[in-house]
Amino acid sequence: MADPLTIMAISTVVSTVAGVGSQVAATSAANAASKNQQNILDRKEESQREALTENTKRLQANKTRQLAQLRASQAAGGFSENSGTSLAVFGDVESRVDEEINENTNRALDALGNIANQKKNLQFGDKVRKTAGRIKIVSTLIGGATQFGKGYAANYDRTKSDPFKIFKQS
Repeated sequence: MADPLTIMAISTVVSTVAGVGSQVAATSAANAASKNQQNILDRKEESQREALTENTKRLQANKTRQLAQLRASQAAGGFSENSGTSLAVFGDVESRVDEEINENTNRALDALGNIANQKKNLQFGDKVRKTAGRIKIVSTLIGGATQFGKGYAANYDRTKSDPFKIFKQS
């Protein structure tokens, strides 16, 4: 049967290695989850940009269509679209549609800004997690060494013999 100090040393090493391994695994899992979330945000950002482009095109086409209908209606009624009330109506319609385009663009840009902020937060979290993981590993190693030292001291106090005397020169 192995002596108590050998058992203590083995259990301390196994416990420390397991603690370091679990920290490395937890950090790897968190990094993978972060990377996945960043990929989702990249796709969301790309979709948002495409939607912004398409919506702007659609609203511009709608504006052109509404203004063309107004011109045709005014022309059919015998109004000149270059002066007076007809010009004011034309300007109001154009203004209203331009405001709608601006509102949609602002909403899309806000969404893109939120996505960019989320990505920055994830990247910051990655840096914090990397540092915290290293600190946790060092802490685990120090804790293992401390536990071994306590066990060694307790064994020495109990047996009054140094189990490492075989490594010392006489």
